[in-house]
Amino acid sequence: MPGKKWILLVASSKDWEDYQHQANVCCFYQIIKQHGIPDEQIVVMMYDDIAYNHQNPDDGGIISVIDEANVYLGVPKDYTGKDVTPENFLAALQGDDSTEKKVIKSGANDNIYVYMTGVGNEGTFEFPEKSVSIKS
Repeated sequence: MPGKKWILLVASSKDWEDYQHQANVCCFYQIIKQHGIPDEQIVVMMYDDIAYNHQNPDDGGIISVIDEANVYLGVPKDYTGKDVTPENFLAALQGDDSTEKKVIKSGANDNIYVYMTGVGNEGTFEFPEKSVSIKS
């Protein structure tokens, strides 16, 4: 398959009760790295309020439910906190570097894999501060 592989990982929730969304993104990041995708081709969006949360018994870590490994180690945090927005998601995906953050700079022969995990309702996807309608 010619071209580069680009990855956009999004955990669109925050707070301790949605731990699994950021854990999923961190776990996917570790798997993707094992398959040789360089960080330059991976964009990560996550609120980043779990690893050092006062409720976390593994201070500074996010633990995989698969093998109890700390999957937080080494994960780039390109968009965190209030930067995890639908607008920044679209900017990152479309290569719009007006955010002054990492974006996908794909070419005609490249492939983009998008993984989004979070909450929502029928026809919406929730970001920490805003929900967006999803058109089918």
